[in-house]
Amino acid sequence: MKISQILKCLSGITIYHKIPVYNLNWLNKSSFYDKILGESTITLLDVGARNVSVEELMPLQKHLRYIGFDADSEEVNRLNSQKNQFKTSQFIASFVGKENEVVKFGLHYNAGESSIFPFENYYNKWFRGGNEDYVKEYIELRSNSLDELIDEDVDVIKLDTQGTEYEIIENAKKCLNSALIVELEVEFIQMYQGQKLAHNVFEIMHNMGFELLYLNRVFGQSSDFKGVSRGQMIFGDALFGVSREKALNLNVSKKIKYVALLLNYGHIDFAFDIYNNSKDLQTEYPALKSYFNKKNKQNRTISGIKIFIDKIIFILLALRKTNGIRSDSDRSWPIR
Repeated sequence: MKISQILKCLSGITIYHKIPVYNLNWLNKSSFYDKILGESTITLLDVGARNVSVEELMPLQKHLRYIGFDADSEEVNRLNSQKNQFKTSQFIASFVGKENEVVKFGLHYNAGESSIFPFENYYNKWFRGGNEDYVKEYIELRSNSLDELIDEDVDVIKLDTQGTEYEIIENAKKCLNSALIVELEVEFIQMYQGQKLAHNVFEIMHNMGFELLYLNRVFGQSSDFKGVSRGQMIFGDALFGVSREKALNLNVSKKIKYVALLLNYGHIDFAFDIYNNSKDLQTEYPALKSYFNKKNKQNRTISGIKIFIDKIIFILLALRKTNGIRSDSDRSWPIR
């Protein structure tokens, strides 16, 4: 799994354009999760399901019950006609947002940018070159909330909806109450007119008992400057998980799924804390003991070698400065 991902990244003109998964360093084999999870099913809600971009969860695909939503009915029909590797899958044509609302949805020529919001003038001028001809057509859609559409226990929620992530989580309190992991795009400047920004999203997630586990930062460079620049942080992929206190109060079937998800994203210490303080996990999943015993050690010789290698890498990265293209991301340098 990990080798194939690395080769895929190396096959492109640039690493960033291949968009490496941000948990590249932490991917385990599917067989590892088969031993831990057995017949357990992890329910994943993916809002903005175009092209099914959930590669960071691929080691768990045999256990995933995938439910994808997209406002583009043609894309949904295409996805339903294709084979995939999930345990089960279902794609639903629906605009997800507020409850029972009619929205005007703009389908862009670049379909991945489609939104109910037009681009913010500031962002369009400085980072997109001021091009106003980006909407292919407008369609009227009825908006439904996640809580209207889903009446069951969920484990993972993934949102990539071009500016409406805040509205979705604001109207998905029932789904959030059962979710273990939430991954969503957050903006630090207004890319779309009227959208809420990262700090608004963080407030809701904090109030719902989630902690920020990781933030994949994405940088953009102004459209008129052609040289090498640091750029500006535009948006990010925020990964949230329920707090340790909340996790310890889960039933054992939810706990083991949370431990598996945390390990998949590289948060081994967090997973260990849950296991080490849960007698039910220790009793029902003894295989985890040997795993954590192996991981919870430090080899001084290897640490010394890594320190030396780090110095060489630091020199190379200092000389390189950026990845040399107009968009940059933490995904380009998968060091954590």
